[in-house]
Amino acid sequence: MRIFYDVKKRRIIIKLAIGVFFLFSVVMMLKSYSTPPSTTPTLASNTDYQNSIVVSVQSTAINNSSSQTLPETTLDKKNQVLVTATALPSTAISPSVVSPSVVSTSISQAIKSSKPSSETVKNAPTPTTLNALKTSATKVIMPIATKVANPTPTKKLSAPTLKVNNSTKASGELQVMYFSSNSSSSTNTITPMFKLINNTASAIKLSEIKIRYYFTVDSNIPQSFWCDWCTAGSSNVYGNFLKLSTSKSNADHYLEIGFSNTSGVISPGKIIEIQTRLSKDNWTDFSQLNDYSFNPSQRYVTSNKITLYTNGKLIYGKEP
Repeated sequence: MRIFYDVKKRRIIIKLAIGVFFLFSVVMMLKSYSTPPSTTPTLASNTDYQNSIVVSVQSTAINNSSSQTLPETTLDKKNQVLVTATALPSTAISPSVVSPSVVSTSISQAIKSSKPSSETVKNAPTPTTLNALKTSATKVIMPIATKVANPTPTKKLSAPTLKVNNSTKASGELQVMYFSSNSSSSTNTITPMFKLINNTASAIKLSEIKIRYYFTVDSNIPQSFWCDWCTAGSSNVYGNFLKLSTSKSNADHYLEIGFSNTSGVISPGKIIEIQTRLSKDNWTDFSQLNDYSFNPSQRYVTSNKITLYTNGKLIYGKEP
């Protein structure tokens, strides 16, 4: 045991041990490269642990002021050997500080503590395969373009045209209104009164206008006509009695009222009023109840049984 107290010899022994350990490590490395590694981990043998040199040096400060260094444990991945090394102090250790018994005891304890247990090997994490690490690709749903339907243009429907038999009455044309000052059912004098209204945008010559009043004579006696008053002048108004070629219901004759060439025009929006009378030459009575154009109203009304013409064309009212 005296050899441990000789510093020079102790250093030679340590160098020899390091050299042997280095050669042993080289041999083990060559062996591990020559043989394929096993997929299952093997436990390190006692010989491997005994061949591993663990140096643990404990230094105790003389004045109890130095701190204790904790051992650092590492795993040799190729030889599956745990190695615990404690940093050596930078200063030389005198023989009086560390005894041979302490060194041997520390080495044996380091070998025992560095030996892995079977439970540690069992609980070691299993290698993870590369395929397990691969993340499954997420399917990306591409948006589908939606076809926008163009609106179908709606066909514009024209308003239905009201067709009136043998009569016309449209906005923007001449209009006639009528009332009778004598509403008796039987009378020797018929007194029709008229109002001409120009709904057009232009002036119309009165000489181009004709008004017809339909009645039954109830005999073959001639009749007479008078214009009592007119906006365009009474002398400019005349009346003719005409017989229908074919007698109609409540009509066999009609009175046609016209204007002379000197009567002028009816301007847009203006009204021409005409007050007339007719009778038989023998002053016998008419029955107004069977007259087509008769209306007992005591005020001006619109009646389609009074017809209106311009240049011989029917523009208002309905013929019997």
